[in-house]
Amino acid sequence: MFAIERQLFQQFLILHRPYKQRFDMLLGQYSLSTYQWWALVMLAEHQELMASEMATMQCVEKPSMTKTLQKLEQLQYVTARVGEDKRQRLFRLSSTGVTLVKRVEQELLIDQKELLTNVTFEEMQTTIHVLQQISHHLKKEAIK
Repeated sequence: MFAIERQLFQQFLILHRPYKQRFDMLLGQYSLSTYQWWALVMLAEHQELMASEMATMQCVEKPSMTKTLQKLEQLQYVTARVGEDKRQRLFRLSSTGVTLVKRVEQELLIDQKELLTNVTFEEMQTTIHVLQQISHHLKKEAIK
């Protein structure tokens, strides 16, 4: 029998690919990439952020986030303004971006609820907690 730790990570890897394919297919209907979607979600949650803040939150390099935000700006899903420090650009969702996030969120929620049939609220909370702990350890390791 495999160690429980191995089973946990094996199940995560088994889940990752088919879910990512479903997720990408849904986002593809809106011509969005995963990183573009997460940038939109962050802006929906925080109202206004700098590219550097978003890069840190997503664990990506700032130039990658800047490129993602430029594309979203071209698509008119986000707008930018100059911050107090003239070198800063603060990004926020446009009205088109707000509408898009609401529409995609609704579709994702329907799909996610279907996948989570027979999973209790408590089980979801426990899983979220475990994944957050693993993520925290990975981030600590990356800093070393």
